[in-house]
Amino acid sequence: METPASFVKYDDETSVVYALDNTLSICWTNPAWDQFAIQNGAPELAGGRAIGTRIIDVIAEPLRPFYCDVLNSTLRKGMIWEHRYQCSSPDLFREFHMRVFPADGGLVVVNSCAVEHTIGESGELPGTDYMGPAGLVRMCAHCRRTEHPGLKRWDWVRGYIASTPARCSHGLCPSCVAYYYPTA
Repeated sequence: METPASFVKYDDETSVVYALDNTLSICWTNPAWDQFAIQNGAPELAGGRAIGTRIIDVIAEPLRPFYCDVLNSTLRKGMIWEHRYQCSSPDLFREFHMRVFPADGGLVVVNSCAVEHTIGESGELPGTDYMGPAGLVRMCAHCRRTEHPGLKRWDWVRGYIASTPARCSHGLCPSCVAYYYPTA
């Protein structure tokens, strides 16, 4: 796909940048999007294959209402919105700064890595310690920590980041709700 003239300025941007149309569907991605998708195990989203996908449909369920509200509000009001979020891998802790602003009847989303550091080697798969009464493991959709139902706490379980449990549900840990999503 040829880059729309208004987005050419983002082609050399090292941050992951994408554009959403007025239905919140992805209508353009920059080369950094492709690189990030490939490096993070999602090559099916590279090379323009994400075009036409509604962004809300690929956001974890607990976060959908929050992002739907803020993206629609940003689109409607025509004002810039900024947010920090976490997108870690098994080996890297990463926090990003998201900046969303109106452009060409839609939105441009710029995701810049703000913090990145290597995660230590601890955190083997813990067996059944993290399974809830229904046999499900519950992970935070934002920070990816895992709820320990017996101890009523949320832990970073490296093994679950590397391999999401087959029976996994997503929610939001109390820390992420309080800090990142105070209106969620």
